[in-house]
Parts: sequence; C-alpha cells; structure tokens
Amino acid sequence: MNRMPRALAILALTLLAGASLPAATAHAKIYVYNCVLSPKQETPPTASSGAGGGYFVIDTDANTVKYWISFGGLTSPENAAHIHGFASPGVPGGILTSLPAGNPKIGTWNYTEPQEASILAGLTYANIHTDNFGGGELRGQIVPLNAVLDQAQETPTPPVASFLKTSTVCSIRSTIGPPTIFATFARMLR
Repeated sequence: MNRMPRALAILALTLLAGASLPAATAHAKIYVYNCVLSPKQETPPTASSGAGGGYFVIDTDANTVKYWISFGGLTSPENAAHIHGFASPGVPGGILTSLPAGNPKIGTWNYTEPQEASILAGLTYANIHTDNFGGGELRGQIVPLNAVLDQAQETPTPPVASFLKTSTVCSIRSTIGPPTIFATFARMLR
C-alpha cells in the first residue's frame, strides 16, 4: 500500500485548514489610543497644576481595553478614578468602569459589544478624582491621536515673541466618520 497519496492528502488538508485560520481571525482589530490628562479638560476646568497620560490597547475581538495611566502633581490625594462615557470633550459622562487605586493604573476593562462603536469614536475619557476636586481633578479624552501645542515648539529657537501665550491639547477623532478636532486651551494671555 502506497502511503504517499495519504500523506499528501493530510498535508493538503492541514495547509488548507491553516490557510483558513487567518481568514477567520482577520476581522479582529487592535487599536492603540492615548489620553493627555489635564485639569483644563475637566467640566468645569480645575485650578490644578497636575498632569498625566494614558496608553490604551483596544482589542475588538476580545472586547477589551488594556490600559496604563500615570499622573502627578495632584492638589490632594486621589480618592477614585474611572473611565467615563459616552461624551465628547467638555461634556460630562457617566462612569463606565472603575480604575484601580494607585499610580500607575494598569489593568483591563472588559466592555460590551454595544459599547464598542462609542469607544472607537473617542467618546470615553479617563478621570482622576481627588479630595479637593470630587468631580475630577484631571481628565483625558481617550482618542487615537493627541497633540500638545505650545510656543516652545516654535522655530527659530528661542521662540519668537508672541502677543498670545497658550498651551493647547488637541484630540483628533478619526476612526469613524470624518476627523474631528477638539482643542483645550490652558491659558491665553495678552
């Protein structure tokens, strides 16, 4: 009995099965988002000089958001932290999940399938609450791209004289629909 045709048939079936595996998982997507935690993004803005940032990996197959959030310069001890939504920058939203105490905050949020579109649309934000600011001292919209604009980045160096002094955080949402840009001004002085 010749075993070669049987071995070739098994090999062919194995290759065919292996080739179909990537097709079955090709719909899973991984998105990397971030946030810039700022007192000026709070509603209303706070007088804090704190700041921070976060890194978020969204897995649409597992319906998870893995996060790493760090911050500093709070005016009083942290008493809670959450991911809120669904809201655009400058608009308050309800609590979606609590974050662990401490700094940095590292963990995984298991979200529901109906929440996914709003998460990918940039309608969630991280919020650090403190004793002095119970509604939140630092807030950062969770979006695919953030940019911090300030005069120190201008050329020539040192920065040219300017009538306006500002520090701006821009969040760009572009995964669903046309790009949307939100800007938060830290201060604007003449």
